[in-house]
Amino acid sequence: MKHSRTAALETLRSKLRGLIAADAENTEKALLADELEEQIILNVRAGFLSNDKIAEECMEYILEDYPEVKAHISAGELQEVVKGYRGEYGNAGKQENYLKLASAFQKLNEQGIVALHCAGYVQTDGFDDCNEIAADMEENGERVMGCCFYTLQDLEHVLNEDTAKLRISFGNYSEKPTAVEIGKMIVKELEEAGFVAEWKQSADEKIAIRDMVWDKVFETKGNAQSQQFTEAGMGDFIMEHGVLKKYTGSDETVVIPDGITEIGPWAFKDCTSLINITIPDSVNTIQYSAFSGCTGLSGIVLPDSITEIDYWTFSGCSSLASAVLPKGLKKIGVGSFMQCASLADVTIPETVETICSAAFAGCRKLTGITIPDSVKSLDGTIFNGCTALASLTLSVSQYRISDALVLSIDGKTLLFCIPGLATGDIAIPEGTAVIADYAFVGCGNVTGFHIPDSVKTIGNSAFCGCSGLTGLTLPGKVRKIDEAAFQNCTGLTHIIIPDGVRKIHKLTFCGCTNLKSVTIPEGVRKIDKTAFEDCDRTRLTICAAVGSYAEEFAMENKFSFSAI
Repeated sequence: MKHSRTAALETLRSKLRGLIAADAENTEKALLADELEEQIILNVRAGFLSNDKIAEECMEYILEDYPEVKAHISAGELQEVVKGYRGEYGNAGKQENYLKLASAFQKLNEQGIVALHCAGYVQTDGFDDCNEIAADMEENGERVMGCCFYTLQDLEHVLNEDTAKLRISFGNYSEKPTAVEIGKMIVKELEEAGFVAEWKQSADEKIAIRDMVWDKVFETKGNAQSQQFTEAGMGDFIMEHGVLKKYTGSDETVVIPDGITEIGPWAFKDCTSLINITIPDSVNTIQYSAFSGCTGLSGIVLPDSITEIDYWTFSGCSSLASAVLPKGLKKIGVGSFMQCASLADVTIPETVETICSAAFAGCRKLTGITIPDSVKSLDGTIFNGCTALASLTLSVSQYRISDALVLSIDGKTLLFCIPGLATGDIAIPEGTAVIADYAFVGCGNVTGFHIPDSVKTIGNSAFCGCSGLTGLTLPGKVRKIDEAAFQNCTGLTHIIIPDGVRKIHKLTFCGCTNLKSVTIPEGVRKIDKTAFEDCDRTRLTICAAVGSYAEEFAMENKFSFSAI
């Protein structure tokens, strides 16, 4: 185990050895002590089992493999040892990563995918557990499409720092949807929960959550018992240590009690009856998705004590017409106001330093907005789908605006376009070297782009969703076309890849359903197998030199091939 041995831990270890046998120095007994210690620490850090349950599992292991030791140790004594290890290794805090994962799994369960946490120790245990639940669901007439889970062994690899990736197993229960389609659904929910998922869209490969920091807190009766307000008008609030965990009422107007310091994740999620909300100055934190799906909420005033709006806090609040943001606000999180279709008036204070991706995506009535000088970076997803946005005020010291385009102050990077002005043919200014990630994402009203010879890099998802684009000429100096650059350009019919490009990344032309020909230069040495996913294979022809890697790719993936 990769953990430091403090004096307290050495004391615990000695106590554990002493419980096993009087002759604890015996090599075999010492080995048992080491095995039990690893088992205890793993389960404590995982955060799913009580002290009693961990002790019970240890006793079962002793009884099965070391029955002669059973006489020397009692369950009560072992529970006290486990309690000591809990004090040293138990997680504490807000368990943000686990709650995000729990949210994603809950949504998958609602869609008919059995999603289990810590399902057994090895993969076969997980599938057995899922299959049993799936069978019960089918008997009850419930629809079940597939399953997903991670095991204690998967978690052990993360906790022991063997890897930073938590691997998710999955499968399907019928021909449709396929296992790959189930995988896509899982990845979608994981990414919407804020994780970075890694998967090659293969039914034979686990889905990996990158950079996973495990933070689940075991909830004892002492730290998980919710406090229910019983005073008049407060019976609909479930509280815990100053945190509003859940609103259970259906009132149109809600006043949150003074003294509450935090509004927890999903506290008001999908409260469609809610129209007006009053948040007291005592609140300093609003957790993710707290008001998501409150379709009747018409306006909000946030107290100045709030410094961050967490991700998806007000997403899907389709009636929200205005938002007064607090003066001390520093961060607007991912998708904070996404799909607030009625949002027309929002003032961002000068204190805001960060506006994350998709923060205002889908705000179709937003016509103008001023971004304060304090915001240091922006990307195209922030206003994706804001089709009415025609007025954007930015720092003249950081950005340059050219017609519908926002560029870096030196003019070398095209950052994004102003959606309400992005129509017809767009001429990218000479001198632009980089078309940034998401620069034109979702610009369905653009019919053509004139790209200057100075452009060398086309970023991730740069033209994704430009459905009105039918043809495009890429300049010869382009060296890099990043992932999903032309994904879902459904009107695109022909394209020629420049000679300097060496790799066609994943999802580059995914969903280009009308693509008829793509000309690939001989210098291309790698084409990701998803590069042309969901393209019409009966229509698409790959044009390349005989003997090239592109020809080999076309043959292997059953695309039509034309020699050039």
